[in-house]
Amino acid sequence: TTLDTVDTSTNAGRTFSVTDKAAALTLMTPIDFDPRNEGEEATYTFSFLPSNILEVDSQILLRFPLSYDAKLGNSIAVAIQGGLLGTLQWNVSDRNIIIYNYDTY
Repeated sequence: TTLDTVDTSTNAGRTFSVTDKAAALTLMTPIDFDPRNEGEEATYTFSFLPSNILEVDSQILLRFPLSYDAKLGNSIAVAIQGGLLGTLQWNVSDRNIIIYNYDTY
């Protein structure tokens, strides 16, 4: 189930769609983060391989445990090192990072 994330300042023109749940992603390496001290800002590295084709209108959801702050920090940045192409966008909400607006994988 997806409520579009194009313009969150208004409900005008927003769309809602229901699609099949995507297959799980296969992690290529364990999730890595640095520094490893609780309560400090950290850089997380995720390396994954999708088990099905990522359509251009699909989204990637990174969900963090309830023990994390709901904002996940004051400065969230997403950097793609390979695979996803396009002008990526992301939203952070309630321990979730939603990545969208990519062209191809």
